[in-house]
Amino acid sequence: MLKKILLFLVFMAVAVFGQAGKVNIADTIDVVVNQRFKVPGDRQVVFTNVTGLNSTKAELLDANFNKISDLTDEQYFPRTISAKKGRGVMFRYEVFGIVKEAKNYYVKVSLSLKDERKRTKNMTGYYMVKAHNPTMAQEVKVRDTYYPTEKVNFSFATSEYTDPTKYSYHIEDGAGDVVDSGRGAIVVLEDLLKDDNNVGQSFTIVGKYNDKEFEYKDFGTGELKTTRWGFALNSPSLGFFSSWHQIEKGSNSQEGQQYYISPLNPELLKFYFVYSGDAGDGNLVVVPVKVRGLTITAEPAEFLSGNGGTAIVAGNFGQVVLTLNQEFLDNMEFCDDRYVKLTMTFNTQYDRNITYTFDATIIK
Repeated sequence: MLKKILLFLVFMAVAVFGQAGKVNIADTIDVVVNQRFKVPGDRQVVFTNVTGLNSTKAELLDANFNKISDLTDEQYFPRTISAKKGRGVMFRYEVFGIVKEAKNYYVKVSLSLKDERKRTKNMTGYYMVKAHNPTMAQEVKVRDTYYPTEKVNFSFATSEYTDPTKYSYHIEDGAGDVVDSGRGAIVVLEDLLKDDNNVGQSFTIVGKYNDKEFEYKDFGTGELKTTRWGFALNSPSLGFFSSWHQIEKGSNSQEGQQYYISPLNPELLKFYFVYSGDAGDGNLVVVPVKVRGLTITAEPAEFLSGNGGTAIVAGNFGQVVLTLNQEFLDNMEFCDDRYVKLTMTFNTQYDRNITYTFDATIIK
């Protein structure tokens, strides 16, 4: 007698009340947005003693049991039911879906089957789907400001999105144009940061999974955030090292009279310029200065020859070396001293028309 009855093994249910009245919920499934999920969650809808399949239908419903869409990604076996000598077979069914927002849904599954008595059985099962945002696998640290030549990379991989080939990102400039892109969950900023033409601009990193931006829960706080991170590439601050006294702009100071420079010591004729910026956590970013278009004038003018000096990159510094007029030195007596004032003008990779004024007492 038992085998003549259509048996269903999964449509066990818990009753809830919705817009459609009392509804039996067969299972509750936790899913992640934008990630393919299966209904039922960890098994299949299974029926025995099935002799025929009339129809299958699955629908995605909202929390009030209103229809959102049909779910057409169905799998069932056997695809064709052939009952031998009137004996039924085991029938298995499952359906797949994707949701884009983190909230509660229902999936309605309707099956029409025939049992061994050739009776049509129409059955409906409801499944609750609780959709969540993914959680970042580690803390994402993106500063508001970066400096040229920094080597920066970070990962926006989540604990739930496990296919590394589905991650991608692109970087937009302030106008919204894409200036760089990459595959995978690791964002690499090195090429963008080392391009001097990008200094002074703002950028936005857009992380995607399955080619879509997504919201995620912060690794530490659980706060909901989006996969967009903005930053600016700023010019670092220009500084210098020298044995000469600097005269501030607009000052008539001659404090350089107290700074004594021997022209016979070549190290005292060098000026070292460097760009630096605070990268946070006690780290300092150092960028060598590329001195261009250098001109140096002196008072008295005969202290220097040619354009007054030369510039090279020396390690982490842009180095300026004075070109002295040997005749000026030859005309100085031993232990003689002369007050000298220098005006130095040049451009760099980030700034134009930079002017420094220095003074010192030259003693032979």
